[in-house]
Parts: sequence; C-alpha cells; structure tokens
Amino acid sequence: MLNEYVYDSPAAVLALDADDRVVYCNRRAQVLFGADSAGFVHLRAQLPERLLHLIHTEEDISQHPLTLGERDFIVDKAAVLLGEERLGYLVTLQDEIVLKSIETFFNKHLREKGLYAKHVFSDIQHVSESMSRCIRMAKKAAVTDYTILIGGESGTGKELLAQAIHNYSGRKNMPFIAVNCAAISESLLESELFGYEEGAFTGAKKRGKLGYFEQANRGTIFLDEIGDLELSCQVKLLRVLQDQTFEVLGDSRPRKVDVRVVSATNCNLREMVAGRTFREDLFYRINLITIHLPALRERKDDIPLLARYFADKQSEMNGLPAFRF
Repeated sequence: MLNEYVYDSPAAVLALDADDRVVYCNRRAQVLFGADSAGFVHLRAQLPERLLHLIHTEEDISQHPLTLGERDFIVDKAAVLLGEERLGYLVTLQDEIVLKSIETFFNKHLREKGLYAKHVFSDIQHVSESMSRCIRMAKKAAVTDYTILIGGESGTGKELLAQAIHNYSGRKNMPFIAVNCAAISESLLESELFGYEEGAFTGAKKRGKLGYFEQANRGTIFLDEIGDLELSCQVKLLRVLQDQTFEVLGDSRPRKVDVRVVSATNCNLREMVAGRTFREDLFYRINLITIHLPALRERKDDIPLLARYFADKQSEMNGLPAFRF
C-alpha cells in the first residue's frame, strides 16, 4: 500500500543511494524526467543540471524553490539513515501550481473559520490629527515587510489597526491570525504558536496540530499582549524573526515559514527589558516600526463622531431610525 501511494503521489519522488545514484523514482518523476519504469537506475544521466547541483551542494534541503524549464517546483531532500549510517537521500519535487491550488483551498478554509482580517483603514472612525498621523504612519509601514509594534492602552483599537495594516499590504489575500498571548496559559502557548506532532505530550491530538505560525504562512500573525510571552517562547519567536524557521514540539527538524509579525502591547517593554522579563534582542526585532495609538482622552475631537457612529450602529441592529444628536 505504501509503495502504491508513493508511486502515484502527485509529487515527483526520487531515492538516491550513498553514491548519488538513482535507485527509485515514482510515476511523476518518470514523466517529469522522461524515464521508463525499467530505466530509473540510469535516470541520474537525465536529471537537469540545476537539480543535480542543488542535490550535490546542499546536505539537507527544505522547501527550496527551483525552476526547471517553464515550471516552478519546491524541492525537499532528506537523508535516509540506518543508525548513524547514511544509506542515501530521498528527494521530492512538488509542482508549485499544485501547491498554490492547495493553498487557495486552505485559505478559503481559514476564511470560513474567521481567520482573516475584516477591517480596513476606512473603518477607523476619527477626525483628530493624532489618529490621522497614526494612520499615515501605518499605511507607510504596511507596504513594507518590517515588523511593527503597536502600543497603546487597552481599548484603543490595536487589533483594528493591525487588521487594516494587513489588508493594506501585499499579503492581504493571505491568512491573518490574531493571537492573544495573555489569554493562553503558559503551558499551552508554545504548542499553540508552533504546533506539535502526534504523541508530543500527554493529551496531544492523534494527528498533531498545526501551530498559528504555520497557519499564517505567507500572511500576517498578530501577537496581542506580547509582553505576556514567557522567556522560553520569546527565544523561539526570536528565531522565527531572525531566520524564518522554528521547531514543532515532538519534531526536531526545523521548518521554514514566511510570516509578517505585527505585535501589540499596553506594557512598557523598555522597563520590562530593564527588569529582565523581556529579551532585549527580541524587543529590537519586533519594533523596527513603532506606532503608538492615543487614548480617547487624548483625542477628544473624536468623541462626538464615535458616539454618533455607535448609536447609529445600535439603532441599525434594532431596526430603528438613525439616532440624531
């Protein structure tokens, strides 16, 4: 059954021995490289030079993009070990067109679960100059890929601004995952952020779980109340920001991810850094751009507008005429 599954896999699968000779290829690889089922031992002579170069120069390959002819592929290569002896390698090439169709389906699934950004900048009701300055700065930041730290008291609209930034960026059609770091217990936070494999700990789901970072791949992850992250999680988050890799609980192999991180806090992170409860290196990683949202008492010009907006919204929900001041 396993042989039939691998042979009919939509990904091209090649097995190489310790001398880099091809000893197995599945149906997709035969079609891709023009070999018949009896001639796969000699397939190495038919492999494209770019693929051979990649196989020879990289010990392990994870999600490496490669163009062959007019088609794009994602290449993975993993060593096959027996104890400490290396028997060879397993190489897979996945067609990017197939991966994009899977990604489209997955993004649709995330939208159905509500894991997307609903708000845009025009949803932020304001007339005050202080809020206008924040929005102008947020728009400039949104078109970059820099990490953003949003500061402000509770209730100032930090997640609303984060959603608007995502929908103004080049990642707007990708997932937006919001995580409240203060609402998840310390014991579960790491597994929720980075996921886990089956059997990683007592009570783990049978098939493991995809973490928030992998769910947000190619999109944006919003880490609210980031000041509540434990130091152990801060180390992992720092690694993601530095080289876009992380490890899933129960799996020591690093995984790559392409995620834009937007954080928010109502704490003074500089004081937390001085008190050694927040890592200094992480602090400088997450606030390449800092936006501070003013409290409502600091933008009193917006109070009549907001009062009218929420009154009209409540009237609309109750089927009543719009309220007039």
